[in-house]
Amino acid sequence: LKNPTKVYKLDLSHNGLAEFPLEILKFPNLQSLNLSNNGIESIPGDISKLAKLQRLNVATNGLKKLPAEIASLKHLK
Repeated sequence: LKNPTKVYKLDLSHNGLAEFPLEILKFPNLQSLNLSNNGIESIPGDISKLAKLQRLNVATNGLKKLPAEIASLKHLK
């Protein structure tokens, strides 16, 4: 992408992802992220870089726990 600051919503559900795509962390204004129905087993602590994130859908994945850093996402609903 030429301008990752213009990405506000990203839907990657049902894509067969086996792991969290680290490229997502390059979207500083991301507000909504849907990663549902994939095979993601962990979310990196660097998710805290998405300071404007309001919605995070990780349903139907293989997650065992969320990273402690997720608590720093003040806008998360």
